[in-house]
Amino acid sequence: MIYEKLKLNGFTKVYINNVSFDSENINQLSFNNKTFQEKYEKFKIELFDKLKNKSYFPIYRMADGEFIFALGRIYGLGFLSLLRHFFSKWAIKTCWGEKYTKRERKSAFNSYVDAIRNVAQNGKLAIHLTEFVGIPSYQEYNIKLLNWFQTHNILLNDDNYIPFYFVYAFFSDEENKMHMFNKKNILVFSSFDENKKDMLKKNLHKYEPNNIEFYEISSDKSLLEKINLNEFKMSPDISLIAGGIGASNILFQLKDSKSVAIDCGMALEVLIDPTLSKKRPFLQYFEN
Repeated sequence: MIYEKLKLNGFTKVYINNVSFDSENINQLSFNNKTFQEKYEKFKIELFDKLKNKSYFPIYRMADGEFIFALGRIYGLGFLSLLRHFFSKWAIKTCWGEKYTKRERKSAFNSYVDAIRNVAQNGKLAIHLTEFVGIPSYQEYNIKLLNWFQTHNILLNDDNYIPFYFVYAFFSDEENKMHMFNKKNILVFSSFDENKKDMLKKNLHKYEPNNIEFYEISSDKSLLEKINLNEFKMSPDISLIAGGIGASNILFQLKDSKSVAIDCGMALEVLIDPTLSKKRPFLQYFEN
């Protein structure tokens, strides 16, 4: 694998926390010399084909939180950091409020590996194997994560691996969203409050879906969630998941749903509030 510039049409500049920078500064690990634009177009074709044929197609994003859950935290700050970790009961706490104790991580670990393997076999792993020039981007985890996949016999290749930001880029394009949502049954897994649900429903309605249904999941322990498929009022064409690390668990339980199931997190937040599109790269599309 080699690092290549993550260049996509419509994204000459990108944002992090409302600060713009040149997308030329983002490098992504690649399995071959095909451009990321070619890979992105292939990804879109495959997604729409699965949607048309009502096939199960899970997409799971992996970045810092997922890396830490899989590998444990990499400490580079010396003895005090190691000491704090040793005495803490927490294995991980994320900026979104998700948290697992060391005991919970140990208990759920094998199921987590199985859930990742399910996505690798049936869909796409959107992984933040990325280097930002001049900006810390958790690249110290990259090689260790690739070794983790090998250790757990999870095959990662050009057919099941896409860049993390393909998901954001896809949702930032109005044409994609119209194609995906129009005349479709949409099922949203989240811990959104009623106000967020109302805003999301309102903003999704402009794509004229057939139905929109919400399924409540834990705000901090979705990895331990057990969903009841019998509670669904309709058969989903699209399942949208805001579940953090635990989205893998929801995706695994949707195996029999015959839906395109996407862990889309921040992209859903932008669907609720478009002013958030400058918080993360590739959430704001610019026409070429």
